Amino acid sequence: MRMGEEIPEGDWERFSELDRELTATVRRLRDTAREGAGTA
Repeated sequence: MRMGEEIPEGDWERFSELDRELTATVRRLRDTAREGAGTA
């Protein structure tokens, strides 16, 4: 709820989808940060 997501209780597929999206975003951010650190 804090992130603006409204997921009905028990909608486990939506929770799984959100988890996948968050994990992918964190990985992209991590990889971007690593790339930036390598060019400094």
